[in-house]
Formats: sequence, C-alpha cells, structure tokens
Amino acid sequence: MANLNDFLQPKKPVRHFKAVFYSAPGVGKTYLAAHSENPVFLRTEDRHRYLPVDCAMLPLVTSFKGKEQRDISSLVEQLHLIETTEHDYKTIVIDGLSGLSDIFNSHIIKTYLKVDGGTAKSLADYGFNLGYSYVIQLWTWFLSTLDKIAEKRGMNIILLAHAVVKTYKSPIAGEDYDVWALNLFDQKNLSAEKQVMQWADFVFFMKRETVTVDVTTGTGKNRKTVTKATDINTEVARCLFTESRSAFFAKNSNPEGMEFMYELNGSEDCQNIFNLMC
Repeated sequence: MANLNDFLQPKKPVRHFKAVFYSAPGVGKTYLAAHSENPVFLRTEDRHRYLPVDCAMLPLVTSFKGKEQRDISSLVEQLHLIETTEHDYKTIVIDGLSGLSDIFNSHIIKTYLKVDGGTAKSLADYGFNLGYSYVIQLWTWFLSTLDKIAEKRGMNIILLAHAVVKTYKSPIAGEDYDVWALNLFDQKNLSAEKQVMQWADFVFFMKRETVTVDVTTGTGKNRKTVTKATDINTEVARCLFTESRSAFFAKNSNPEGMEFMYELNGSEDCQNIFNLMC
C-alpha cells in the first residue's frame, strides 16, 4: 500500500531565496546586494565604480568578449558559465532589470520580422501584442534558467530594478491612484512586471525617508500651515519595506519572521536582511 512518505521530497537543510529589490536611483540597491553572501554580479548597466566592498563582477552583458550588440547571446553565455563552471559564489545579482528589458526588446526587434516583411522599430509595431508576447517568452526562459541554476548550484538570486510611478485603476469603486512599481512593461494580459513579482519569494521596496518641516504663513484667518520637504543638514535613513501599502508594491514570503520596515544604515543592517530571508 502506498505511503505518503513515498511521495514527499526530502527536506532541504538550507533555504535559498529569490528576491527583487527596487527603488528610485541612488537609494542603495547595489550597495545592499553587495553585502549578500559571496555575490557575483551579472551586469546590464555600467554603474559599479563606487561599491564599498570588493565584489566579483562579470563584464557588461553588452560587451562580453568584445561583443557590442544588443542581443541575448552574451547573457546566455554568462548564465551558462555560472551554471557549469566550478566556483564558490553563493548569490547571483542581476543588475539591473531595466537594462535587461532593453536587451530583450532589442533582441526581439532584431530577430523577428513584421508580418509584411518589414523591420520593426519597436514592440508596438507587431500587431495584436505579438511583440510583447515574444518578450514574455524571453522573460519566462530567463526566470526558469535562474531557477535551474539556483537548484543545481544552491545559489540565492537577487534582481535589482528601478522604480517608476504608475497609475493603477482601482479594482473597486474609487479613483485611480499612483504607486511606485517595477520599471517593466505591464500590458493588460502580458506583464513582465507581474511575471517577475510572481516568480520572486521577496519583492522589497527601498526609499529614503523624507525629512519634512511645518511652515506657517499668514496671520489671522489667512494663517495656514503646510508640511514641506526640507534639505536640512541631517542624515536621511535608507528604508526597506517588506509589505505592500497604497504607495508601493511589495511581497514577503516570510511575514512572521520580518517586520514591515527596516533602516539600512550600514553593512550590518544589510546583512541582517539576508539572514532573515534564509
């Protein structure tokens, strides 16, 4: 007679995570990722001159082995090297998703022809959302490849992304509202943004806390007080948020072990975040 234990997978002693960190430029995504466990950076953007720690970095995907082209051949080769070469790296950092999105879009435009035989200049040139459908297939391949590497090599995965303000329609009665979201395309039925968020265990939003002061003007009936941002000489905390709010999206697969907000004021704070995720 069949036993339940015959079908259960063995318990894994160590849990490896898949995480996305996103923010406006300059908040410290790369700084945070640099403090993960023995990381190797796969770079789509050239902005790593001032890292506080010595990290292993592969050449830019767009110039790997002297290739100056916007297709996925170098990306495929670098991922293959991480998967098959003997090394002791514990974390893959993809920095960042906006550059990767540009590479995917360019690859599709250069690889596929329009139905009438002409060359497309943008994804919108493909009718019936075919251009976005092609790109979604690349995102599916990319994320499944990361899954395979994580499983085979026991590595954590970190994706870094820029944040942009998007307007979303309320699913219930009410006005549309603006939120911080991943800077990836989000069509009605084809969304790289939603695909990445569904794939990840953790999606964390980062921002600098705004310092404000109350400014009072006028007198009598004309007296009013408004709150304004200020540039006073003070240290502004970098904050990481683990759960969604009305102003941003987030995702947390470990709600019992993590708080809503963390301050990242140094390397120890960064390392604590990764300890809580494992």
